[in-house]
Amino acid sequence: MRTSRVGHSYVRVTLAPDDGGPALADRGWDSWVRLFVPRPDADGSAPVLPHGPATGWYARWKELPGETRADIRNETLRAVRTDPATGACEVDLDLVVHAGPDGSVSGPAGRWATTARPGDRAGLLEQGTIIDEALGLERGTPLDGPLVLLADEAGVPAAESTARSLAAGSRALLVLEVPRADDARATCSAADVDVRWVVRAPGEASGAAALRHLRRLVEADPDLLPADARLVAVGETGAVAGARHFALSRGLDPGRVRACPYWLLDRPGKRRRAS
Repeated sequence: MRTSRVGHSYVRVTLAPDDGGPALADRGWDSWVRLFVPRPDADGSAPVLPHGPATGWYARWKELPGETRADIRNETLRAVRTDPATGACEVDLDLVVHAGPDGSVSGPAGRWATTARPGDRAGLLEQGTIIDEALGLERGTPLDGPLVLLADEAGVPAAESTARSLAAGSRALLVLEVPRADDARATCSAADVDVRWVVRAPGEASGAAALRHLRRLVEADPDLLPADARLVAVGETGAVAGARHFALSRGLDPGRVRACPYWLLDRPGKRRRAS
């Protein structure tokens, strides 16, 4: 494994399966995994994993000693690369790093990403995709209407992967909110994709700036969100619920709207997972 800093708020972790291990499928869209990382007090030891078939993994994990079993987080795969000649596979995870005023990093994934070293180990369990099945999207097939995708920093990797999965001839508007201007980066796609990066003001609730920006765009140009559009919102629970409500208020069919809550801000300065 290797790591690199990507902007201010992300650490990119690149992992490769063990020799002889199965390669992960490049499913595109918002393909996600369970990430198993060592506990903070593991002293460099590999994470204790619930080895065995995918079915029943959670029960096996619960049976492991609480003081040694791996911590788990749900993460989106930013990219999957497989060498056609050798079959060797690498996956990229862009993990958000939340640092407090004293510089301390909160959350198991962020803490691990900032301290992991080459040769350290983690576990991945593939979980599939969500938005393509929910909205009837197919790789290689142009969309029958525009896609509007709103995300905070937690949803940016899913937004980028979705943009790369769109076929030529598709149109998409991505409104992506990040804490710092240097978190913005180029987005690759065969489709006609308009990316709007929005920098959140200090102390502002996550997702609020992106939703406000989307409202202004659509109010100025209603053709950005026509009746045949699809809208996807990923990120903080309250923000994605607000985006869904906005889309429905503009007349979109509920079947063309998908809100994917990744985490919940339940009181100022505190974060917890939505699932």
